[in-house]
Amino acid sequence: ITETAMQEEPAKQQKEEQSQEQQEDEQKEGSTTSDEEKEKEEDTQSAVDVAPSESSIHTQLSKAESEISVDGPAIPCQWSVMKFRKPKAKAQSPKSKDTGVASATAARRACPPQLTSASIVPLKYADGQQAVCIFGGVVDTQPTSDVWIYNTEEKEKKWTCIQEGVEDEGDKSPRSLERKKLRQKNGYTGVFPPARCGHSAVNITSNEMLLFGGANICTANYFNDVWSWDIDMYMWNPITPTGVVPPPIPRWHATTVTLEDRMFVYAGESQGYVKLDDLHVYSHGETAWVSLRTVFPSPPARMMHGSCMVGDKMVTVGGVGISPLTDVWCLETRSLMWRQLKSRSKASPFLMGDGGMGALYGHVCVSWDDKVVVHGGKMQNGNLNTNMWLLDMRDEKWHPLTYEYDSANAAEQAMPPPHRWKHSSCSIVSTNTTKIMRNAAPLATMNLSDETEIGEYIQQQQAELEQQHAYSGLLLSSNTVPHVAATKSIVVFGGSGPHRRYNDLWRLTL
Repeated sequence: ITETAMQEEPAKQQKEEQSQEQQEDEQKEGSTTSDEEKEKEEDTQSAVDVAPSESSIHTQLSKAESEISVDGPAIPCQWSVMKFRKPKAKAQSPKSKDTGVASATAARRACPPQLTSASIVPLKYADGQQAVCIFGGVVDTQPTSDVWIYNTEEKEKKWTCIQEGVEDEGDKSPRSLERKKLRQKNGYTGVFPPARCGHSAVNITSNEMLLFGGANICTANYFNDVWSWDIDMYMWNPITPTGVVPPPIPRWHATTVTLEDRMFVYAGESQGYVKLDDLHVYSHGETAWVSLRTVFPSPPARMMHGSCMVGDKMVTVGGVGISPLTDVWCLETRSLMWRQLKSRSKASPFLMGDGGMGALYGHVCVSWDDKVVVHGGKMQNGNLNTNMWLLDMRDEKWHPLTYEYDSANAAEQAMPPPHRWKHSSCSIVSTNTTKIMRNAAPLATMNLSDETEIGEYIQQQQAELEQQHAYSGLLLSSNTVPHVAATKSIVVFGGSGPHRRYNDLWRLTL
């Protein structure tokens, strides 16, 4: 993998993708659609630009991969596309001088554009409704600073776009009126982060998102700033960390995860194509970066890797380094000790179609309870990753994720998304603290079935937290009660395929 191949959105690749998209659009212009079909299409739109053809759907592992024994049996999964309702255009009066600009703007704001290297974070409104928030990314060749919100529980599925300097004065909904009150109370500033891509974002609380880093590929400007976003106020706040610990150097394509009120930042790439291997922690409660002690062994430098939290462990998979990376590392966030996971068989996300092993980068790494799901990405040989994998952290075994596809019943069956890389993904979970666990049992994460087991688990977790507070050599946890989370689904958005980019939203369930 050359340095040129590592550069995000090279101009040559962008021109080729744009020309291929134009050719596809010209071919579509010749097709005709009945008035009834057009009306139906206007009423309910899917964000999928191109439905995957049957030839692009892989119902099983490739021949080379199927001949190699795997750690564990295949696990079935289901895909469903998350649709939205497209707002109908307002009728224009005969005297209006609409040049088409307003209608074109409305069409663009009906759903996100085709985005790569954006971020997606699950958040909840004050009334408890679940939403996903998308920020930034690359549109064509330009980075953006727009925020897109999709409410997963609202009856009328739609996208909401939040742009700098643009206010929707026509929204008179109760939530909008409450938002205006909160803005007046908290002092709405209207500031937005600079446009960027390759950044990282996490939910630090149920309704608050933290943004870190990224880069503007047009100006070659790298960031190391921290911003917070409140979904109830639709408001950005720049954060100026206090304390004496300096922030990480500017970077993009790092990964961030959270544990309680702390955000872990790992690796990435800085100016001059320098791959990084450092680990940083930001305390949101203290509004400061936390000093860390160096612990060896540690993973080599990398970018475009995938990381997620499983319990209090951060799992990192693959990425691009100085040399090809085919490794998986686990960070114990309490002790800051790294450990490399060793697969017992050759089958893993790094297995290429020819049976060889190669680097995987530009993929997503998402947690599902005590498991890690790896989706998408590009292999070292330049091909897109066509398979999905699940790492069970209980026994540290890899399992292929498979889905069944019956072409005879294609109309009733949800097709899986086209293969892609540089996309975004997050887990939708239901979180319960130990104070209310008795009303939530049994939970998928713990498999707790009676009051005795729940009580024992609560005592064990509280004892561990007290021990962590008492031992100064560990990274101290914040003053919160233990909690467990049961995953409901994984959401996947956007990315780039072999010939075009995507703006579709998908739901994965196991």
